[in-house]
Amino acid sequence: MAQSIEEALPPSLPLWDLSIPDIPPRSRLYNLTPLGLNSSLVESLTSYVCRLAYEHHLEVGTLIQYSIAPVLGKRYITDDKSRSISSFLRYASPINGNSIMASDWVGALESLTLRADLAFLTLLVGANALSQRDLLQPVRQWCPQCYNAWRSQDAIIYEPLLWSINGITICSEHCQPLERCCPYCSSSLPWLTWCSCPGCCSSCGRWLGKDGGHSQIEEKDKYIAETVGGFLAHIPQLSLLIPREGIIQSLRDLIAATSEGNMAAFSRNLGLPKTTLWELVQGYFPPSLPFLLQLCYQFRLSLLQFLIGGGHIAPSESPLSQEQTRKRNVRRPFEREKVQQALEDILDDWQNVPLSMREVARRLGYPVRTIETRFPIPCREVSRRYAEYRKQQGQLRKAHLRQRIRGAAYIALTQGLNPTYQRVGSMLGEPGCFREYEARCALLDIRRQQDKEVALVDVVGSGGNTNHANNLAD
Repeated sequence: MAQSIEEALPPSLPLWDLSIPDIPPRSRLYNLTPLGLNSSLVESLTSYVCRLAYEHHLEVGTLIQYSIAPVLGKRYITDDKSRSISSFLRYASPINGNSIMASDWVGALESLTLRADLAFLTLLVGANALSQRDLLQPVRQWCPQCYNAWRSQDAIIYEPLLWSINGITICSEHCQPLERCCPYCSSSLPWLTWCSCPGCCSSCGRWLGKDGGHSQIEEKDKYIAETVGGFLAHIPQLSLLIPREGIIQSLRDLIAATSEGNMAAFSRNLGLPKTTLWELVQGYFPPSLPFLLQLCYQFRLSLLQFLIGGGHIAPSESPLSQEQTRKRNVRRPFEREKVQQALEDILDDWQNVPLSMREVARRLGYPVRTIETRFPIPCREVSRRYAEYRKQQGQLRKAHLRQRIRGAAYIALTQGLNPTYQRVGSMLGEPGCFREYEARCALLDIRRQQDKEVALVDVVGSGGNTNHANNLAD
């Protein structure tokens, strides 16, 4: 009788499982672990890109060009030209922020590395709560002592996200200001370049770390660095995006606690226009990070507590703000005769430059609206004269600019060069001057005139050749 294979085998021999095991998905790039998670010195996304390129023995630009750009699929970086990538890298700091660009880069890198925690290397958690304006430092800054300490400990060199945030000017670990220029070549460095390397100058390649002692730093700078660092350390615990409603409620509670709900008094205390504060409280737009840091320092609040909201805001008002409030509460009587005489003297003065109403109000020490309410006709005349003066000055400036453009364009033509916007702007030392319509028209007129002269020379030359040919035929 036939026996099965299992019955025929001796009982001491094990049976092999020949089924194909489940193979986990493989990442295209190394599954590199971010540094400093759950701490104030969490790594930035730009630093992560640099380390990723280093682990693959590639330059940063090469990694972006052949691995990241195809996954991103964005026009600003997918034309497969190294020149466009280099231009983008000079302005790549927003990938550390809370914009759509940061979200795109996090998605692309997570798909390439199969990691799910790269959003913690950016400020995407505040996409709804923080304004993108004035959020990040435009150029790279670093702590030389941190670099040296990490290298002496054989630790991995990287760049914390804290260093890329606007308003952070000191290293709270070593109590010294962050540096923003290479001590060897004096270059300001972008956050990413084609050959970026954390700890080294991307311009001259020299090591940026050094030993040093403690420096005298301001209390405000230290407080801001510590409160922002505390917020960054808690980002992984914030599972969802921070809602804007939390900031609005915190702002309302702060106004109620410090000025009894008087929004005008609170805005005067901060030096902020009342309409801007009202729009912030209504949630029309998110507040900027420098504004929130000013509130946190002045009232000794935690940035994390202010952003999340929901808790009790217990501010500790600084003596400076109390003194400013007392000074502003003192009413000053309006000296009508003095103001009237000053306005008459200003209108009778035809020798000096006309003044604006803002300057007149500043000299007299009263608000513009107060003076305009009591003397509307003289104020309108002052404003009219100043508007005419500004118009004349603008016309003179534009005429002078047109003259300079013509001179630079003719110099370029005499040298056999095409007078383009970029070339003429560089010769003038004002590359942005062609944002003005009049400047563009002035250069276009010169180029049209030059084209006409070239065409006339061609016509005359061709006519001479035709007459010469007719004479030979005769």
